Amino acid sequence: MKEVGECVDAIDQTGSATFVASTLRHLFQWVMGTEYDTESGLHHIAHARANLGMLLELIMRGRKELDNRPPAVPAGTVITTRYIA
Repeated sequence: MKEVGECVDAIDQTGSATFVASTLRHLFQWVMGTEYDTESGLHHIAHARANLGMLLELIMRGRKELDNRPPAVPAGTVITTRYIA
C-alpha cells in the first residue's frame, strides 16, 4: 500500500484525463460483470471512487495546468461517436 506522501505526489503529477480514463475503465469493467480488479484484487467501484476522489483533490488544489481534457463543446452540441466493429 502506498504512503500518503506518495499519493499526494501522484496527484500533483497526473493529468485529469488519466483519472477520468481510469474511472471509466473501472466502471465499464463493473458494468460488464467483473466485480474485482485482477491486478489489485480491489472492487472496481472502489477504484472508480478513489480516482474520482483524486480528481476532486486536483480540482480543489487549483491545479489548472494538469487539466488536460479536450476543449469544451458549446452547450446543446450533439456529440456523436463512430464505433468500428
